[in-house]
Amino acid sequence: MKTLKPVLWILIAVGFLVSFVLWLRRGLPSEAQARRDFLAEHPTFDVNRVSVDEEEVVAMSYRIFYHVSGDPTLHEEFRQYLHADGKWRISHKLQKP
Repeated sequence: MKTLKPVLWILIAVGFLVSFVLWLRRGLPSEAQARRDFLAEHPTFDVNRVSVDEEEVVAMSYRIFYHVSGDPTLHEEFRQYLHADGKWRISHKLQKP
């Protein structure tokens, strides 16, 4: 029975770690939220699609593909959200023509 104790502690530690990671991820900004944030700043643009670029525990990145009114070119913006003080905030934006 003594050989099971280290295994039990390892299982408890892994369970705690998994629970902690899932707890942190519960508030990740969604693709819909990234779209709403983008359109709040650019209400006349037409969003073609939003895709996840990177997904981490404390950072989330999206690529937003959009059209500007009267321009057939598909533009792209990279947005990164960082988690700090219990909230997700946009930390970086980069537009590609």
